Amino acid sequence: MDLEAQQVQDACRHCLVTLITLLVSQVVYYYNLIFLTPTAPILYHTSILTGEGWMLELLNGHPDRIWTCLGVGHDVFDKLVRVLIRDGIVEVARAPGAIRRRSVHKYVVPSNHV
Repeated sequence: MDLEAQQVQDACRHCLVTLITLLVSQVVYYYNLIFLTPTAPILYHTSILTGEGWMLELLNGHPDRIWTCLGVGHDVFDKLVRVLIRDGIVEVARAPGAIRRRSVHKYVVPSNHV
């Protein structure tokens, strides 16, 4: 092999090593960025509302919101309220701005706080 062919081969090896080094460094960089860099926590409880306002937000907001916050859907929550009323655990008081669900206006109040 002559000297010029050897130099071309060495240059090709050098380019290949440089490309492999760059590739490995990028893989390491993105691995650290994705898996090892701590990220800011995503806030879960973002509502500033409490009490009746929070319940209205759950009942009238996105359908998945009540499931996310309470672990039950609208139908199960409505049935639970009816059972609590039926068993005398809570009583229904008619009030403006009360909890609304499917055109039924009712405000659920614990019976021991009336």
